[in-house]
Amino acid sequence: MTSSKATEAAQPHPMIPVPEAIRRVLEETAKTILSSNASDSYDMISSQASASELLGRIVAEDLLMREPGYPPYRASIMDGYVIRSDEYKPKEDGTDQQWTHQVSGRVHAGPSTNPAAPDSSSLPSAVYVTTGARIPDSYDCVVPIELIDESADKANITISSKASVEPKKWIRNVGCDIEAGSVVIPAGSCIHPVSLGLLQQSGQTAIKVIRKTKVGVLSTGNELLVSTDSWSNQQENGGLIQTGQIPDVNKPILLSLLSSLGSNSCEPVDLGMERDDDIDSMTRTIERALQTCDFILTTGGISMGETDIVEDVLVGRLGGKLHFGRLNMKPGKPTTFVSIHPKENASPKPCLVFALPGNPVSATVCTHLLVRPALDMLTQYKGRNATQMVVGEMVQNAFVPPELVATLTHDIKLDMERPEYHRVVLNMELSSNGAAMVYTATSTGVQRSSRLMSLRDAQGLLVLPRGTESQPKALAGQQFTVLLLENHHSAVKFKDSKHLNHTGKPSRAPTKVAITQVSENRTKYPLIADDELSERVAKALSGSRSGSTFIASIENIDGSFSDVKKYFDDSHISNQADFWVVACSGSFPYSLQVSEMIRGKVGKVADALALQARRGAAAQDGTAALFDPVVGFIKADKSDGGCMLIALPLKGLDGGLENVRGLLKHAVNVARGKPHHHHHKHQH
Repeated sequence: MTSSKATEAAQPHPMIPVPEAIRRVLEETAKTILSSNASDSYDMISSQASASELLGRIVAEDLLMREPGYPPYRASIMDGYVIRSDEYKPKEDGTDQQWTHQVSGRVHAGPSTNPAAPDSSSLPSAVYVTTGARIPDSYDCVVPIELIDESADKANITISSKASVEPKKWIRNVGCDIEAGSVVIPAGSCIHPVSLGLLQQSGQTAIKVIRKTKVGVLSTGNELLVSTDSWSNQQENGGLIQTGQIPDVNKPILLSLLSSLGSNSCEPVDLGMERDDDIDSMTRTIERALQTCDFILTTGGISMGETDIVEDVLVGRLGGKLHFGRLNMKPGKPTTFVSIHPKENASPKPCLVFALPGNPVSATVCTHLLVRPALDMLTQYKGRNATQMVVGEMVQNAFVPPELVATLTHDIKLDMERPEYHRVVLNMELSSNGAAMVYTATSTGVQRSSRLMSLRDAQGLLVLPRGTESQPKALAGQQFTVLLLENHHSAVKFKDSKHLNHTGKPSRAPTKVAITQVSENRTKYPLIADDELSERVAKALSGSRSGSTFIASIENIDGSFSDVKKYFDDSHISNQADFWVVACSGSFPYSLQVSEMIRGKVGKVADALALQARRGAAAQDGTAALFDPVVGFIKADKSDGGCMLIALPLKGLDGGLENVRGLLKHAVNVARGKPHHHHHKHQH
């Protein structure tokens, strides 16, 4: 064994903010995608492969329905008899006619041939069919069995006068479920259980999928035991451990975490374990990994001690480019990010290396923050036409961990040196006014980076700012962004992330919005479903589904103008909301009446905002320009209350709200006599 220290003393690197680190990681990931050979980005896999091979793979190109579509033949929807609709003559009461049709055959689901017509009969023919059976040629209507009377020998039938006999009745036509040439599974989709059925229905034989991302995981450190058996033996035989060694918990955590994050699109590779006193051996191990891996994760050996040799291997021995060597965060400060590009007779492709701290909490948290978005970007963009992509746009549209805003349930002492990613448990509770569900966050306890128990029940990372003398604690009731550790929520793009695009100070209280939907006539002017309307308004006002806007109430009013006027005369919505959104749908005269009536209710009219709202609405739908929007302040019963009312046409609602959302909060604060900016004061 060749023993060596780092070739030069470790030099401290400047700490950079986590959002900047994520941006640099995504930029380098984008560059590797653009420089990669497209042909190396795909695998072909048989549609008959096992479910375990197919599930989780990412489809590289649109999968189309083959001719003639699905179903490939006309199929019966019911058990019954199929007839020719133009031959049917209903049996008239009082006649001697007993049977309406003669049975010429029986067809069950599965292979079948057209039944032969009867030799001679005064009755038209009918064929018995089961559900899913192929409809014989020239027949066009199925009559359900419950509307049929059969003779004892089932040679003749009578169709009930209650039956609906018309062409195509109870028949699935060719391609009615999936039209030929239509997209069955779009490019970029993840194959899930339903996809397996669609692959069979569409007649696919081979599928082009994105090649799995290979991620190597290497543990470093002399303190690590080779196996868990060694740990067990020492516990049983030696009592207190005197060897100064611990089990390697990072590798099993990271290998399984990568599998879960990447589904079947990521292939974790166990690179083993390296001592921190043999720089030559570590160099050889990483050199071998560069031949096949897209990413490499190392744990340990990246701080500033004499045996922290990982950076020297990556930069000094392997010629990597260091993009950052310290993060302004807790836990995970020593995290280092290096890109290693191909050299002659060396690695065949670029490789990104994440040198993570040795403490398990730090390594896990930094994998979520840095590696997870990079993996998602490879899934999102790998294999696409590189000439149509720009690094900056790729970064802005890259997916980052899902996030939400949560209210802290108790005080937490802030770190006075660095922002903290605090492990928390989340719960959903009713808001104080009982009008909406809100998230609350509770700490998982002691947050030492070595204390893996702090991650056991954690559902998210509460983003806490660095403490100051004036704000040494995060206080119960304050709201903070929480990064979710699982993918069960809607994806968030880099450009929409609150975590990556704001100051890190506690969020203000969420904006409360009341919605009233007005329609002249629900039949002629349909209303939007409450859940859809709620989502559209919240998104338009916050700019993202993760915004701190919640809908306090939704009410739907339709009828005459006098009914609508009475509603507005009696309404007290301004007591419970910051914004009152009124969406109107009806004829031009009706809409004008409603607009004029609402204008009369507003104490302080904001015509400049109304003009901006009209422009946004008209850009979304040209007919919205005919409506006269109203924006203004309505005083509440309480001296410090009131809300900003925004009345818009339903057809231009989203565009109108988006065009004024940046000014509305300032406007309502001014109208209430409050400063636009306010800070949480320390409570003694």
